[in-house]
Amino acid sequence: PSNSIVLSHGCCYVAWGGKEHAMENYQVLCNPRGASKLVWVDASSGEIPLGALVAGKQSDGTKLYFGRTYHEGSHVVGKVHPEHGIY
Repeated sequence: PSNSIVLSHGCCYVAWGGKEHAMENYQVLCNPRGASKLVWVDASSGEIPLGALVAGKQSDGTKLYFGRTYHEGSHVVGKVHPEHGIY
């Protein structure tokens, strides 16, 4: 698994630096009590849609965004780095 929480393993797997890292402490994006509806918006080639959620920053301060794609029969969540253009 890449960038995923596996309950039976008790951890979140994160892809970074070309490797997969198991993390026991992590956060999960939620929509508590339906306060704000979150939706996935189609994008490609480095486009960042209006209202995209910032997932973090690179060491140089470049913003990273939450993204997902359909791969091998399921949705896979990851990061979108606008300067890379293709994900």
